[in-house]
Amino acid sequence: MEYKVGQIFFWNNSDSLFGKIITLYNNKVFGRSDCVHCGIISEVEKDRVLIHEAGDNGFNSSWYKITWLDERIKDGKVKIKETIEPLTNVFNNCEKYVGIGYGWLDIITIAIGFLTGFKISLTDKNKIICSEAVSYVIYDSSKQVNIAAEYGLAPDQVTPMHIFLSQQLQ
Repeated sequence: MEYKVGQIFFWNNSDSLFGKIITLYNNKVFGRSDCVHCGIISEVEKDRVLIHEAGDNGFNSSWYKITWLDERIKDGKVKIKETIEPLTNVFNNCEKYVGIGYGWLDIITIAIGFLTGFKISLTDKNKIICSEAVSYVIYDSSKQVNIAAEYGLAPDQVTPMHIFLSQQLQ
């Protein structure tokens, strides 16, 4: 596969308890579960790519070997999509969010919304989850692709499946 800056990385491995909960949520809300985590490719070199993503330690970046990604795509654990609109200045737009802590409270508010129907937003950009960060970077890099607006959500309510199913990605 040819990797490009701005492609969205979707991880579909639910071996952890958290991954299993997200898979259950996805199946209940979307009727399918293609991903439990996402990130965005911000740099491409000959044999590796840099992916910015939010995890336990907040929003940061990690290098992934292309051979590793190719194997994960082959075994169905990773899918790659890209926005229909071109993205520019992706690396710098990602770097704006590096160091922001993980939005555990966002996960709780998504769960409360699922259980009650109330959609609440508490953390904004102070703490972020993976999909929230990716949706910010996509918007910052395109100035027109707004995943949250597509679904009528606050940015901290966007999940990886919202991005995966977005009509603005291919």
